[in-house]
Amino acid sequence: MPTDPRYDYALRSPRPPEQLDDALAGADIPLEVRLQMYRKLHELRQFGKRAHDLFLQNLVKGTSHLSLGMEAIATGFAAAMKPDDYTFATYRGHGHSLARGMSIGPALAELLGRENGILGGKGGSMHLTDVDHGMMGSYAIVGAHMCVTNGAGWSAQLRDSGQVAVCFFGDGTTNIGAFHEALNLAKIWNLPVVFVCENNLYMEYTPIDLITAVPRPAADRASAYGLAPLVIDGNDPDAVFLAARDAIGRARAGDGPSLIEAVTYRTGGHSRADPAKYRPPNEVAAWMERDPIPVYRARLSSLEISDEQLNTIENEVSTSIDDATEFAKSGREPGEDALLTEVYADGGSRWRNGTPEHPVDVGHSTTVVNPQPGTGTTTLTYREAVARGIAQEMRRDPRLVMLGEDIAAAGGVFKTTVGLLDEFGPDRVRDTPISEQAIIGAAMGAAMTGTPVIAEIMFSDFLAVCWDMVANEIAKSRYMTDGQVSFPLVIRTANGGGARFGAQHSQSVENWAMAIPGLKVVAPSTPQDVVGLMAAAIRDPDPVVFFEHKSLMAAKAEVPDGEIVDHLGSARVMREGTDATIVALALMVPRAIAAAEQLAGDGISVEVIDVRSLVPLDTETILASVAKTGRLFTVEENPRLCGWGAEIVSIVDEEAFWSLDGPSIRITTPHIPLPSAAALEDLAMPSTERIYTTVAKSLEGGGG
Repeated sequence: MPTDPRYDYALRSPRPPEQLDDALAGADIPLEVRLQMYRKLHELRQFGKRAHDLFLQNLVKGTSHLSLGMEAIATGFAAAMKPDDYTFATYRGHGHSLARGMSIGPALAELLGRENGILGGKGGSMHLTDVDHGMMGSYAIVGAHMCVTNGAGWSAQLRDSGQVAVCFFGDGTTNIGAFHEALNLAKIWNLPVVFVCENNLYMEYTPIDLITAVPRPAADRASAYGLAPLVIDGNDPDAVFLAARDAIGRARAGDGPSLIEAVTYRTGGHSRADPAKYRPPNEVAAWMERDPIPVYRARLSSLEISDEQLNTIENEVSTSIDDATEFAKSGREPGEDALLTEVYADGGSRWRNGTPEHPVDVGHSTTVVNPQPGTGTTTLTYREAVARGIAQEMRRDPRLVMLGEDIAAAGGVFKTTVGLLDEFGPDRVRDTPISEQAIIGAAMGAAMTGTPVIAEIMFSDFLAVCWDMVANEIAKSRYMTDGQVSFPLVIRTANGGGARFGAQHSQSVENWAMAIPGLKVVAPSTPQDVVGLMAAAIRDPDPVVFFEHKSLMAAKAEVPDGEIVDHLGSARVMREGTDATIVALALMVPRAIAAAEQLAGDGISVEVIDVRSLVPLDTETILASVAKTGRLFTVEENPRLCGWGAEIVSIVDEEAFWSLDGPSIRITTPHIPLPSAAALEDLAMPSTERIYTTVAKSLEGGGG
């Protein structure tokens, strides 16, 4: 493994101060940079101590993960970065946030959960973010941000901005799949990314060498992905700065990613609830001898920096910490008016009777079609409509890119992206490894740094593989950062049964996404709606999960030529009626229409509504229909427990109970995994005949 021997040393045996390489004192580091680093070392140390004091006073709620003893890594890297470079850190991100320029007062106020906190109290200790200073977030789910960092680097690469994305992670992260997915993608795409492992020797409470197969958890694995790793002394600001400057310079020059393992030691426990009694006293004492602050002060003194100058820096930092503490304590507790803000860029939730209701959009409008002169319509299949909708938006917005497995030359497993590579090229239509976390993480990082993205997850079942990225990172980040980041991002995926693929390739999982605040959820049933809703989803400022039904891929219809732009949150009345309302989605829409035609032969007039968008949800159209017909039936492919139809029934019961002439009835798949055998799958999924029979018998039984 290629390393710089000047920095390499045995993991659990720190070198004593007198054995430090004298060459570092004479290294090519400007004096003003060294003084800046000394100031930051003290700022980070005193902030950590003050946070600890406030925690003991019960003013810092929850938990807090301090980095006492580890300050040299954040300090050295920040000094080597440009102001517009990107930093991604772990939940132990206080130091990185301050090192990049976050104000001490708002940072401390955030730990106290105050209105004047950097995130208005919505993020707390583990999620500090300051986009204005390139601090793109502290991430509480271990390893997730490694994939997100790739996306920021990809965005910078696409924009040719010269920016570099730096990812800090702990030694424990190296045993998580996202670590490996991130390193592989960064290398094959030659991204301007620097990965920095802050190896403090302990996963949380357990020594990392007891649960890791290699001595150096990050560096020994990085070489397998073609990254030349470097192991450095993470307690020496000069060593960190020199390594950072080299790695960032290579990334900025287009020479791709690198990995640095900075060996360090936290002098406190994993979190404030951890007294760290599991650590040998002699180990702690040995590392205290390598405390970066006194060691660095000694070096600066050897460079003839006066004690008076160093003391002045320390005193100025102490004053700023005291001032910041008073600022933080002066802040008010966040009020009720802040509770629902920044869930969605365009609002999405509103108050009714004092409680937050389902995200609705009552301002729905009809589809907008801008026809081309002298043309009319074209017959398109559903799968062709997917490609047309994407192409329409990629022509409109040259920033828009897409990524996914086999989407380029192969045209996608369902042939929904055929022709896009030829028209838009490999920079904008990117094949990826089979790495769902890497795909969605890269999409998130690109979107939050100014590059609109379409990401494909081949089957909706596979969303489970990257559900943390979708549900914990993308969906929550706008809210947790109090609106600092937004996500012009569409996640496309093939959904639903009928293709005999079995339980792991046939699920209908719209309800998974519908349950997560911050996501929008769309599932079109016709080729025209595919084009129009695709455009609406891509243009929306919020993340949209776009479900394409695999059993509708071959369905054909006439689609108007020209630009089509639809509206999220608008249901469509597919067939008018007076005796009952059927609300359906995706594949269930044509089956509901067919059942309604049969019922018409029996003299029963049924209105069929294609809900199209689950979040936002067009309750206005549904409630108006129920008021007219007096009966509600929902037809959904989801297993019965917790399906989207239950939500609609609940809304109708709450808001239109007195309009009902009988009970609302859900027609669903049983609460079972979907079987593969054709006969069993047909029995499980709602069929036209089952819809017809259920409605007919219910109305026949009274109330209809």
